Amino acid sequence: MRYRALTIGLTLGMLSGSAAEANPQAAVVINGQAGFARPGANALDITTTPGAILHWQNFSIGQQEITRFVQSSAASSVLNRVVGRNPSEILGQFVSNGRVFLINPNGIVIGPGARIDTAALVASTLNITDQDFLAGKLNFTAGDTAGAIKNYGYVKAGPKGEIVLIAPQIENHGTLEVEEGQLILAAGEKVKLASLDVDDVTFEVQAPGDRVLNLGRLIAEQGAIGVFAGTIRNAGLINADSLSRDAQGRIVLSATNDVTLDAGSAISANGPNGGAVKIASTNGTTLVSGTVSATGTAEEAAAGQGGRIEVVGERVGLLGTASLDVSGTHGGGAALVGGDFHGGNSAVKNAQDTYVATDAKIAADALTEGNGGKVVVWADDTTRFHGAVSARGGAAGGDGGQSEISGKNSLAFDGTVDATAAHGRTGSVLFDPLDVTITPANTTDDGQISDATILFGDHKGGGATVDSFTMSESALEVLGADILIQTNRDFTINSGLVGGLTLVAVNKTFTVRAGRHIVLNSALNTNGGAITFTAGDTGATGFNTSGAIAVNAGLSTGGGAFDVTSGSTGSSTLGGTIDLGGGALNASGPLTVTGTLKNATLNATSLTSSSAVFDTVTLGTSMTNTGTLYINSLLTLADTVNLNMGGSQLRYNTAGGSIVTATPGVTHSSIQLIGGSLYNAAGGTDVIGQGVTVEGYGTVSTCCVGGGALVNAGTLDANVAGQTLNVSPNLFSSTGALTASAGTLTIAPTNPWTNTGALNVTAAGAILNLGASFTLT
Repeated sequence: MRYRALTIGLTLGMLSGSAAEANPQAAVVINGQAGFARPGANALDITTTPGAILHWQNFSIGQQEITRFVQSSAASSVLNRVVGRNPSEILGQFVSNGRVFLINPNGIVIGPGARIDTAALVASTLNITDQDFLAGKLNFTAGDTAGAIKNYGYVKAGPKGEIVLIAPQIENHGTLEVEEGQLILAAGEKVKLASLDVDDVTFEVQAPGDRVLNLGRLIAEQGAIGVFAGTIRNAGLINADSLSRDAQGRIVLSATNDVTLDAGSAISANGPNGGAVKIASTNGTTLVSGTVSATGTAEEAAAGQGGRIEVVGERVGLLGTASLDVSGTHGGGAALVGGDFHGGNSAVKNAQDTYVATDAKIAADALTEGNGGKVVVWADDTTRFHGAVSARGGAAGGDGGQSEISGKNSLAFDGTVDATAAHGRTGSVLFDPLDVTITPANTTDDGQISDATILFGDHKGGGATVDSFTMSESALEVLGADILIQTNRDFTINSGLVGGLTLVAVNKTFTVRAGRHIVLNSALNTNGGAITFTAGDTGATGFNTSGAIAVNAGLSTGGGAFDVTSGSTGSSTLGGTIDLGGGALNASGPLTVTGTLKNATLNATSLTSSSAVFDTVTLGTSMTNTGTLYINSLLTLADTVNLNMGGSQLRYNTAGGSIVTATPGVTHSSIQLIGGSLYNAAGGTDVIGQGVTVEGYGTVSTCCVGGGALVNAGTLDANVAGQTLNVSPNLFSSTGALTASAGTLTIAPTNPWTNTGALNVTAAGAILNLGASFTLT
């Protein structure tokens, strides 16, 4: 077993009195040359050749002492290895114009008031072989003793220099600073740096106790910071801001177990263009309670782009007032929490569970102009989102950004998303779980996670359906973005939503793609936005060809289109009042209407009408109808469109109704009766408009003794041989054509009638029977 009691237990209390030696003592030169001088009672100057290796019995510096390494250049290196049993206690000044390696397996403490100023510093309680040092290979391995490194002082490297701290446990309570260089803290039993680039660090952790704790400041202006350990906790400042648009800062925090960013902590890679921040745990939990930013601040148009933030792990949580910000003056960046879009980027680790608290915020705004950025909150299993996402377009121009908030198996959403654009197109938000349910109140999941451990298992054991997404009505209504919901199974709006689901934002699209069914048990109002429903979507995992759409309580779009596409063997059923405010209903697949279709253009090839009512509807495509269809007010047929009623009844449902064509005078629009009927069911006078042909066989009649009138301004045509089109309203007049082109047209109203239009018999065997009680003018 390794001996750690001495080294891990180092505290500042050990640094008082005689515990610290005056200056390094008892050196043996192992390689190269070294000269030693004492220019003063408290000073030690050591002049070394490149690649010098020194062994020391003790390497400590007292509070009033200074140790200087004089080297040939900033690129020159010297290796100092402590072979005695005492830890190194740096309490005074330690300076060099070159690169200094300090290896002490017993531990290294840099005390308050201490200052280290070198071209570069590598301090480690893991060993490096002489051969690797001389070959420039940075391979470190723990021996029988591997102590801690603790810094309470100020450590600075020269321009483009490095500070590297390597030990099983590292604590920073002071300041570590580089300029355009690399700052690396690696806690583990084996550490390999292929280079001093933060992306080239590999490390092996023996226990979760191999950790890095930062309570102070890590600063790498225009440089890079890498922290690697079994566990990482940051309660201080980590800063890689940049002043140059060509030098973005980079920060990597990578742990095999847990990463915790405390409330009040700050991590930043801001600059003219935002930098990159990656916070990752391989097998543990990543918790953020502080602020993380990678903003682009430049005013010139060539820069000002937000950067990139990744927060990943097996479990990921944004707690308290956590803030992620990748905004830029000329465009938002990318913020990825728990994964990338659809969890489909193998370069970004997917979380199993992700949680975002009520007061947590993620921003990817374009602040002045340009497009909003990209925000993804993802989990392969469960996501619970209660916070706020902002991906707005620029105030002076630009479109809103793109967001996805998804849990592959389970999602609870009660947050906000703002992807609006003052002078551009609104962005979108995608929800992509297995099932989606919209509830009338805050979701039952909303309060399940409140503690610092995030209780990721609560959802699975709390009685809620695991494979589900519950979103509260209020959360969905206030989203300032186009909404896209994708489910591998069902989308459901529950009953009981007071006033229905009403989107506050104007003209925002609402799109649902379900692998199986779409069911609305409360009304939906999109406030001008288009609606697209696709059931049995072939893009879903395990899609169902019988996928169906059921709108049971009506909807309104305020002018937006309504597109419905059912599965290849499914159908769409619309109940309640479907008021499109002049928009189009575009149906692919069988369509059944059981309620009222109002203020709409209908584009469908077939319709099953279960006492459906058309109220100010334009038929935009030829369609076959089955079942009784009621007309309230006005039915308009687009030019050359045919409505085939078959043997069903088309009923005027209000007095004064009309069937007209979009362009009066065009005579190629028709109502086709195949044993069916056209019926005035409400009395008053109804009109067959100019350019409309009622053809086939069946009856044209009216209700109401002494009332019920029909005016023909179009054409009545008996065009089926051997069959009769019987026109027998109570009151009748015709200014249009009466034609028998194949069968028999019989005009037999209850009362005398007047004709001022054409009378046509156009085929042998055709009969025009006008009765006796008419006036021809």
